[in-house]
This record gives sequence, C-alpha cells and structure tokens, in this order.
Amino acid sequence: MVEKRFSNEYDCHVYKNYNSQDENSAFDTPSLSFISAIEAQGYYWDENPIKIDKYPKYGYAMDMSNLINTWQKAESKTFKLEHVFIYKIF
Repeated sequence: MVEKRFSNEYDCHVYKNYNSQDENSAFDTPSLSFISAIEAQGYYWDENPIKIDKYPKYGYAMDMSNLINTWQKAESKTFKLEHVFIYKIF
C-alpha cells in the first residue's frame, strides 16, 4: 500500500515513490505513490503500452499472433481508470 514517508508540523505529507531506487525520491500526493506502487509490480496504469497497428504492413501478418498475445497479456495487467475506484479505509 501507499507508505507515508513523514509529516511535519506544517501538515506536509510526503509519500514513497516505489519506482525509484533513490530512497529520497517521493511524491506529495498519495495517488501518485499508489500509481508508482502498481507500476513497480509490473502492472500498467490506464493505458496498455503495447500498440497494435490497425493496418499491418505486407508480410507482417505472420508476427501478428505473437503481437496479439503480447498485447492481451499487457491488457490483462492494465488498470483502466474507468474501472478503478480508490477510497480511503478508516
């Protein structure tokens, strides 16, 4: 989950960046920290990074099945914004 790094007397919160190797790297919002935690686990946020050309070039059809399989795997690991509901647990 999202880890709050520290708070100070001015109520300034800093949240962990899970994608960074730098211990001092942080975000000022929990939502960015949440997204970095998802991406650090090998998942994608909102958009599948694998793109499929609608009109493949000649001779490209042979590789299309591999590309479709790769796209489907990436799609199954993509969190779509319209399907995600984030709320705070008290």
